Amino acid sequence: MAYLFPDQGDSLIRLLVPLQVKQLVGEEAFSRYDRLLLQNGLSLMTDIVYCPRLSCQTAVLKEPESEMGVCTSCLFVFCSKCNLTYHGVAPCRPEVEEQDSQVSENESPDDDEEQNYKLIYTLSRRRQAQWYQNEKWVTENAKRCPNCRSPAQKDGGCNIMTCSRCGSFFCWMCLAQLNEDRNSHFREKGSPCYKNLQV
Repeated sequence: MAYLFPDQGDSLIRLLVPLQVKQLVGEEAFSRYDRLLLQNGLSLMTDIVYCPRLSCQTAVLKEPESEMGVCTSCLFVFCSKCNLTYHGVAPCRPEVEEQDSQVSENESPDDDEEQNYKLIYTLSRRRQAQWYQNEKWVTENAKRCPNCRSPAQKDGGCNIMTCSRCGSFFCWMCLAQLNEDRNSHFREKGSPCYKNLQV
């Protein structure tokens, strides 16, 4: 991929390759620019949606001829219209609420149907509240694997973590990926985690 930038006189256009852009702006700025460029490209694609989980938000390819999205990172299956758990051919909850509000007083549903709607609505609200609480907890108590970005939780032991999704090893404190000699990260004097293998 190459980038076009106008020259000083706006009459000439120079072609810059990514390596040149990286050298001009530095590693951190280029990484952010490259990520934003990718997000912009993905936002123009109609079959790309994002995982609705606050702790994930991975770009997902929507299933053809369906509103279903399957996140490859956290494996959450969701409806791309309402961002809740995929519900198949059943209408999205906002659509059901809209239909309910359009029922006139003369056309009120029978008691059984009304009770079913109330029960489904109550269960849906509880599930949604639980889902948001779970997402909030994961965001506050978990860290992401530096290799696959999957959330990980530390429940004891040393600061060497093993990702249950991709199997890579990383440091819980600084999130550095660890090589075969995992303890060397905690023995090197230049490491930010020097002598901090145990908490």
